[in-house]
Amino acid sequence: MAKVRKLDEATIALIAAGEVVEGPWSVVKELTENSLDAGAGRVDVSVDGGGFKEIKVTDDGCGMGEEDLALAFERYATSKVAGPEDLDAVATLGFRGEALPAIAAVSRVTVYTRAEDEPTGLKAEVAAGTVAVSREGAPPGTTVIVRDLFYNVPVRRKFAGRPASEWRRAAEAFKRLALARLAPAFSLTKDRRLQYTTSADATARQRVGEVLGWELLDQLIPVAAQRGDFSLEAYLSPASASYGTTGNIYTVVNGRPARAKPVFKGVMSAYDGRLERGRYPLVVLYLDVPAEAVDVNVHPRKEEVRFADGAAAFEFVSRALREELARVGVVVPSTTFEMPSRKAPSGSPEVTAAIRESVQGYLKRHGLWPEGMFGGVGSGEVKAEAAAAPAGVAVAERSPDGGSVEVLGQLDNTYVIVRRGGDLVVVDQHTAHERVIYDRLARAAGDAGRQELLMPVTVSLGAAAAADLRPCLQALNDLGFGVEEFGGDAFVLRGHPNDVRVGDVEKFLARVVTDFVEEGRPAELERRRESVLKGVACHGAVKAGERLEHAEMAALVRDLFASPSPDVCPHGRPTMVNLAARDLARLFRR
Repeated sequence: MAKVRKLDEATIALIAAGEVVEGPWSVVKELTENSLDAGAGRVDVSVDGGGFKEIKVTDDGCGMGEEDLALAFERYATSKVAGPEDLDAVATLGFRGEALPAIAAVSRVTVYTRAEDEPTGLKAEVAAGTVAVSREGAPPGTTVIVRDLFYNVPVRRKFAGRPASEWRRAAEAFKRLALARLAPAFSLTKDRRLQYTTSADATARQRVGEVLGWELLDQLIPVAAQRGDFSLEAYLSPASASYGTTGNIYTVVNGRPARAKPVFKGVMSAYDGRLERGRYPLVVLYLDVPAEAVDVNVHPRKEEVRFADGAAAFEFVSRALREELARVGVVVPSTTFEMPSRKAPSGSPEVTAAIRESVQGYLKRHGLWPEGMFGGVGSGEVKAEAAAAPAGVAVAERSPDGGSVEVLGQLDNTYVIVRRGGDLVVVDQHTAHERVIYDRLARAAGDAGRQELLMPVTVSLGAAAAADLRPCLQALNDLGFGVEEFGGDAFVLRGHPNDVRVGDVEKFLARVVTDFVEEGRPAELERRRESVLKGVACHGAVKAGERLEHAEMAALVRDLFASPSPDVCPHGRPTMVNLAARDLARLFRR
């Protein structure tokens, strides 16, 4: 008996539905795309019960006639593609003709539609693979109602998310489409309550504000760039604001919300050295390229596109965003303190405690709080190691923002306390020194002078570390180091750039290897040089717990404020926290 058999249509439909309909969010995405492809000027989406109970999408698009309506539920029946040549320049969001039949295979679907030139509308009810079409009054456009999702595949329903989590995914799918298409107006309703609404014919800036929030929009950095046939408009979060996932990176390619690896890598390259590893920015990026330069038919759910020249796309995005981030710099927001719970006179123990607890809480939230920074509970005394030193040492007449700068002392041999204008600035001495070393070596490009060791140091790293260090040797030597292979897994250090502390050579080389591996073992020499620079800067910087003289603190702060990126270290960690004078004034009821 033959083991290979042809599947029946019902089974085929369920398998196809598994590929297209992952959950309620997939239904929202596919039906909204259909509405946009129909030329809708308005799309209204309603989600009830997390999308399992009902999803309703209404548009004022071109609608369908009787023949089109019957064919719409046939697999691979579509109005968007006529032949192979059309796939080379697909402008519609959908084109495969899979969505409606796949959705109908796992739910109960009702469609109301009317073409503009038809006097009456049509109603279609789909159940068990059959389509029943009848005449019924309807406004121009189409309404699709999907009920009881996964009613006939209980296993799919069992393994789907809870209604609350499925709603969030559906809302995210809606937001991405609303951000991508600026001409139509959109609305999204959850359990009969309006959640989002947008205006028609919006600008990119307006739509970002409508979908992501106007308060957030005010914090974003606008970017516009064009080179040849490539153009972009983007809105970027400053490096001082970051997130733990990539979910806040919205990319739109030729009006299509989709992932594109060169674009994502370009975004992350622009933030390289500005964000800590594992942190990601918020970016809304609109990229327009010639249709023939991108292939949209590379993902089962059309969620990814591929560029004919990915390197060109990467370089264009990376340079445009990096230049703007460098131009505006990085803004470290001031903290906001909690006020005392009841009215209290200035200088009272309650206000003093509120100030201490607010500063302590802020620094703890940012990972900047060492145990024992303050004295005993309630004492309010700062243990400044340099308390016996002169009261303040001026280190620069003006900071980059025009304010005067003074070093006040050192906390716990880890933080340098600075007065900048009327604000108090807490500087992390390690990350600040990382930034200074990195900038100095990057500017010198190997011309800073080299200090030869009287006794070269030889170390053995082990096979794995040695294999990762070998690709870094040229970059190390370009920066002024003298590192050579010494046979097997051994290496010899003969010299290093002036003003770079090497100390334990094995730990130093291990740090270089660590950054090289964390950067993904880049093949390009420039990126290798970048990873080596980060490792050198981190290893050579002063450490937390090291006592600094006032002159050393003064030089560190002076050099830090002269940096083009003073607020983050090369790995993206903050170098300073600003405590604004206005917040302190509020605490003292001034």
